[in-house]
Amino acid sequence: MKKIIEVTWNWSPACMESNGDRIDYYSDTCETAHISNEKVLKIEEHIAMGEGDKFFYDIFFVDGTVHRIFNPNTVYYTVASEGNPL
Repeated sequence: MKKIIEVTWNWSPACMESNGDRIDYYSDTCETAHISNEKVLKIEEHIAMGEGDKFFYDIFFVDGTVHRIFNPNTVYYTVASEGNPL
């Protein structure tokens, strides 16, 4: 069993220009969500369920918002062991 502790990303798949054209947006800096941050409640991984599906990550915040990340740069996990069942 693993628990996600951090997700980092810098790409948004659905940015729109003011004229309605879709563009791919890459940021020069990454955004990070870490469970030690008092604003982040938890991070959930959702595995791909079929052909064409993707892994994605939901980040739950204390204010009730959820960020869904489809293209993370990095994902950090803890791993359960005998003394640490998570």
